[in-house]
Amino acid sequence: ETMGALTVITTPNFQAYHEIITEIYIKASTLRQCGIQVILHWVPSHVNLEGNDRADQLANEATCL
Repeated sequence: ETMGALTVITTPNFQAYHEIITEIYIKASTLRQCGIQVILHWVPSHVNLEGNDRADQLANEATCL
């Protein structure tokens, strides 16, 4: 669940969770050190938001890389 993942990233013990959470945190920290603002935003799925189906399709394709 993505809402849970976003919540975990902001907890002090995020490293105790799945390694992908640690990887996201490290990459976001690296971007911030380069002066790039990182904003993670939860978007509920399957609620007829414009572009949501396409984003879901792309996310699914990315998991196959």
